[in-house]
Order: sequence, then structure tokens, then C-alpha cells
Amino acid sequence: MNLLEILAEKKIIKKADVAALRKEAQGGTETIEQILVKHGISMNEILAAVGEYYEMPVKTIGETSIPGEVLAYIPEESALHYKFVPIQVTDGVLEVGIVDPDNIEARDALNFIATRIDMPFKLFVISEEDFNKVINMYRGLSEEVGKALSQLEPAASEGVTFDLDAADGAEKEGGKGDKKTQEKIVEEAPITKIVATILRYATEGNASDVHIEHLRETIRVRFRVDGVLHTSLVLPAKVHSSVI
Repeated sequence: MNLLEILAEKKIIKKADVAALRKEAQGGTETIEQILVKHGISMNEILAAVGEYYEMPVKTIGETSIPGEVLAYIPEESALHYKFVPIQVTDGVLEVGIVDPDNIEARDALNFIATRIDMPFKLFVISEEDFNKVINMYRGLSEEVGKALSQLEPAASEGVTFDLDAADGAEKEGGKGDKKTQEKIVEEAPITKIVATILRYATEGNASDVHIEHLRETIRVRFRVDGVLHTSLVLPAKVHSSVI
């Protein structure tokens, strides 16, 4: 049963309005949740109704930040495909927020993940808005490294070298800078930014070690958390080999 039918059954919306609301959702860029809120239905009412129908607890993410070591339990690709995200670990149980509790494939995938990480899970109904917030938390590392790569690629194609003899990221022209200039160049060099970002996320995620693996076409970065290696980032190998 879909969300509109559940709300109609709970008499939160009128059955006569279901078709019109569905059509409104299909014809625009707003989610069905956003449309319902616009029509005066609160998100709490929506979550409570879905939770009651599926006999499942609800969870609100709000401004809560999900630690990196928790996000590492479920790969971003799986989270996006099945629309579920890790929220926190409580008493050895992984709490997972799901947008569509009726998705059987999602439940099967979670069972597989729970077996792989050797940890039971508990499902909570969450809103699509909160789901998107957590997905954006996944992308923090990729976006920061992506910015550094965007600086690195033009430099590689132009033959620019980033070292202590360079000044303000320009091509090496001979001449030594003072210590402060050298430190600034090192801090602003794209490779340094990439490494610093990876190390920061590894530290924040309580990773015991970081693995950087060359896979012909790509460079894979993996963090080990609680004894399990998780892929956290994939870099283009050609940029790596052309500069380092």
C-alpha cells in the first residue's frame, strides 16, 4: 500500500483527494511528502501513520550528524538504491532509517548487509527529506576530494609541478621561497588537500587504517572500521599516475 492510500485509510486525507494528489506529484518536481505538507499535513502525522500501519517505530534525523563510522556500515550505492540509511548503533544494533517499509528487496539487502558486518539491525520509518540529508553526509568526502581533483587535473595536463620551489601554485621557475611561502604552497597543493581530507575523514570515522589500492583504471580508498574494510572513495588512476 502506498503512502496516499495509508493516509486515506487513517482518514488523514480524503479518499476522494488521492487521485488529485497523485497527479500533482507526477506533474512536478516536489515529492509527495512536500505536497502533503503544502496541503496542511504535518510530517509528524505522515510518519506516525506510516509507522502505525507497518508497526514500525519512526525516527527524525533533523540536524543530527551521522558519524563516518556509522555511515561506513552501509555503502552509499546501496543506500541510494534501496532508500535506507544507517542512523546510529545502539547496544550493538545498527539502527536503519527506511523511506519505504514495503520494499521487500530493501529488507533482503539489509539482511545481507547485517550478515556481512555481523550486526543485527532495527528499522525505523524516516522521511524522504531526512533520507536526503544523510545521503548528503555520505558525499562530504567525495565532494571535498573532487574539488581538489578539479585543481589537480588542469595542473597535470599543463605539466605543472607542485613542490617547495614553486610559488603560489605556478609552474616551477627555479628560486626558493621563504618558509611561510613553502608551507602555504604545500597546504594549497591539490594532492596535499586530497591526502589531508582522506586522513581527516578516517580519523573522524575512527578508522584503524587506510588502504589506497591501484586498480588499473582507478585508485580505491578504503577505511577499516571495526575490523571491516569499507570503500570510501574512488579516484581516477590517470590523474594519480600523471602527477605523482
